[in-house]
Amino acid sequence: MKHISLLVSACVILTAMPLFADPDAFIPVRVGVVENQYDHVEKVLQKYKIPYTMIKYRDLEKESLYQQVDALLVPCGVEPAFPSSVNIMSRGTHLEGVTLNDQYYKIDMLLMGKYLRGFIDKGGSAYFSDFSFRYLQDATGSFSFFKDFPYIGLAGPLKVEARNDLHCYLQGGIGLTMAHSGWVTPSEVRNAETLLSAECDTPLGTKIAPIASLLSAEKGTAIFTSYHDENDPYGIMRYCILRTVYKRNIDA
Repeated sequence: MKHISLLVSACVILTAMPLFADPDAFIPVRVGVVENQYDHVEKVLQKYKIPYTMIKYRDLEKESLYQQVDALLVPCGVEPAFPSSVNIMSRGTHLEGVTLNDQYYKIDMLLMGKYLRGFIDKGGSAYFSDFSFRYLQDATGSFSFFKDFPYIGLAGPLKVEARNDLHCYLQGGIGLTMAHSGWVTPSEVRNAETLLSAECDTPLGTKIAPIASLLSAEKGTAIFTSYHDENDPYGIMRYCILRTVYKRNIDA
């Protein structure tokens, strides 16, 4: 099948994946991005002029959401920031009380997992980064962790190996650095194709971890990546985000 350029943004696939020979066959995609603190994927969408809708955290438990989007991006840090969710009452230096305010909200994870799994099974595509793994875990149960604890990755450089389609996309060696400790370090992601594996330092010693994976369900897919970086020197974030957005076009 011939490769063409669906926008310049089809560089997410480059020569690694088949796209349309006929530009008129392009399938419009409804993209939803959950508001977040740490992984501003909307900057990539804006760069490639891809329309999207911002979604509230609490909408993740609503079945109607999953009928309104084709591609759902759930970046790291979608939960409301804790300091903005509390009221601290004090008089001078005397603390009188701490209460939760109206901004605090915790979604029903069972409902969310049910609706998200159905969305992916029916052909939807989704993206998750670092701390947002738990939403995908509640939907698929695909993750295992060293000593059953997710947050053991230490800050610093990683020895990485790109695999499968991401290897074709990068076309060369890369060196990544994790900016903070406590990043999510899976020991295994089941029913998934590893896109990026890393030799990383942890309090348990050096571990080999799949830090980016492409999960497959009945008709849909989900990408998880521990790594996210606004500067994105190698285009890994661009690949993961646009691979999610253009899933239906890739499959067509």
